Amino acid sequence: MPVYARGVEYPIESGQIGIVSDDGGHYAAYWAHPRLGQHYPGVALLHDWWGITQVTRSIANFLAQNGYYVIAPDFFQGHSTQDPKEALKLMSASEETRWPLLNATLDVLEKHHRTHKSVAVLGLG
Repeated sequence: MPVYARGVEYPIESGQIGIVSDDGGHYAAYWAHPRLGQHYPGVALLHDWWGITQVTRSIANFLAQNGYYVIAPDFFQGHSTQDPKEALKLMSASEETRWPLLNATLDVLEKHHRTHKSVAVLGLG
């Protein structure tokens, strides 16, 4: 189903990827991007304190359908919740890895051969 009645909508690819940071850390992320082999602006999509949910994936897919190369770093490494107490624990547990993962995500987007080096950061929540 088309996102818009008018305009361009790109067919996309999406799924789980791994990101390696400069310090050798391995992190999970969700990505979505147009299938066409052109250059696109990049978007780092930051999830809220619930983790990577269907909402995060849907927004990443929507952005990709509109011509963006999107990576949503998974700060909670596969965990998500609907419980505020558990969300607070996940936030606390990821405190030391969030910035390195965000920096690694931005580095990937800025250097990727399918982006044209313009990168934005969007946060949910």
